Amino acid sequence: MAKTKLEIKRVMAREELVVFLESVLTQVEEGRLSVDKITVGLPEEAEVEFEIEAEHGLTEVELEIKWKFAEETAGGEKAGNEDEQRGEAPTEPAGGEN
Repeated sequence: MAKTKLEIKRVMAREELVVFLESVLTQVEEGRLSVDKITVGLPEEAEVEFEIEAEHGLTEVELEIKWKFAEETAGGEKAGNEDEQRGEAPTEPAGGEN
């Protein structure tokens, strides 16, 4: 799969942050994550790293989630869930711009 990257960095009010995180949670529960024009199917397992660091009056919270997508087996078949078997790569929604 080609490298695809989308980074969102902005100031949000707490309520806006809650809405954003709830949206991410709902999508992860559904096994698919869409942000802007990028959509990926998600495997059942993820590696999660959570870190809180407080220093000099600044508190930083980092949540990193990594999903490993199935590799092809010796027989040429893909292991993993149905989305992975279809070889889902990040996609853009039909119809172009929203």
